[in-house]
Amino acid sequence: MNQRISLVESIKLATTGPNEACHFIEAFSREWLDVRTNIDVYSNTEITQTENRLGFPLPAPISTIYNILGQGSDITTSHGNILPLDELRQDLSAGVLIWRIEDEGEMEFAVGYEADDPADPAELFRADSADGPTPWEVWRDTISSSCVEILLEKALYNGPDDLRLAFSAESDIVATYIKNAYSHVKLPSRSWGSRSEWLIGENSFMKVTTSQNTPTGDPWRDAQAGRSYVAFRGKNQTVTNAVRQQLTQLMNM
Repeated sequence: MNQRISLVESIKLATTGPNEACHFIEAFSREWLDVRTNIDVYSNTEITQTENRLGFPLPAPISTIYNILGQGSDITTSHGNILPLDELRQDLSAGVLIWRIEDEGEMEFAVGYEADDPADPAELFRADSADGPTPWEVWRDTISSSCVEILLEKALYNGPDDLRLAFSAESDIVATYIKNAYSHVKLPSRSWGSRSEWLIGENSFMKVTTSQNTPTGDPWRDAQAGRSYVAFRGKNQTVTNAVRQQLTQLMNM
């Protein structure tokens, strides 16, 4: 990324519009993802052919995701799998394009091609149920912010094992440390059974997820209520090892 702009500022800027999101996707991928291993990426020609088939252009952040990540079959967690271009499909009754799925199709995510802002529409979702699909609801305020978070989660959960950490934020000492050492970046989103926040440093970032307090009737889930867990990613081993050492010292205090 541009060395004159911190990772924090780059992410904040990326959520301000589709052009800024595209720039972030390209720059972040070069520095944080091994995009050379992605054999399922799509060319501009293939994207144009898909747009011709659909009859409307894809939002630029989605096109860039396909250019950089391709099919993205290893994108799990809250972002499910990105559909191959030839499997993109429309819900004509709602005027939306379904572009990714989660939980083997139990949840579908879409963008509105008839939206007020077709360049950066909200991302919508619906769930499967015994009575059929639920109505479409807003998941992310903009597709730009969704694509930014997809990149962050890919680097966080699919990065090299030696650059990642996972730990509990239950300790007040640990919670205070990460709040003071990292900057909070708001990604406009809706939580699904938990509250998440992104904390960004100069050469590392983390996602803190806190389970919901509302009883669900599930003994395991209810036992986790209110607990916070952290997934951490450093840019290199030096950064990750330094944070691991710091956490070890704090937990032994």
